[in-house]
Amino acid sequence: MVGGGGRSIADRLLGSGPIRESVYSLLDNERRRFAIYYLVKHRREGPQSIGALAEQIAAWETGVSLTEVSAEDRKLAYNSLQQFHLPKLADAGMIRFDQEEGTVEITSKGRTLSRVLFSNVSRARAWRRASGALGLAGLIVALGHYAKVTPISALDPLLVLLILSLVLTGVALGHVLHVTLMLHLLGRPPSLTGVESGD
Repeated sequence: MVGGGGRSIADRLLGSGPIRESVYSLLDNERRRFAIYYLVKHRREGPQSIGALAEQIAAWETGVSLTEVSAEDRKLAYNSLQQFHLPKLADAGMIRFDQEEGTVEITSKGRTLSRVLFSNVSRARAWRRASGALGLAGLIVALGHYAKVTPISALDPLLVLLILSLVLTGVALGHVLHVTLMLHLLGRPPSLTGVESGD
């Protein structure tokens, strides 16, 4: 999720022009973002019922727990999903929507494009900066040791290498954990803020 010569994740996945505008027009609606988020989280469980999806979306929209969702709020979410939002996402190839069975699931295209929704680019840049700083520190130590610069030349090169390797591994694991938490453990889907602006 990092790298790419400074281009944002949205740029790398979508490029520019009609495709990008089409994806943003799909994702600029909160209810459709909620649907994509829910389906990505539950993708390993197979098709999800529209009823369960509607109930969770109603809970997010009203800021209550699933047990506190009113029948009216659930019905409003269900009707708008079934009649408008899910067909629109299905037409774009982001989901598979079976009206007869009352089920829906994310497609591989939907999972790929959901990275635009779930990626926090500014945090990705922070991870990239941390990795770059560690690489630079390693280079400075290596050059200092080679040029016999005091006190760097007094350091045990294997010990320095071990420490830098451990720190770099920690940063990499932290990045993986951060992405996992963003995708799977957030209680509410993120907005597109920061992605549209190319932060």
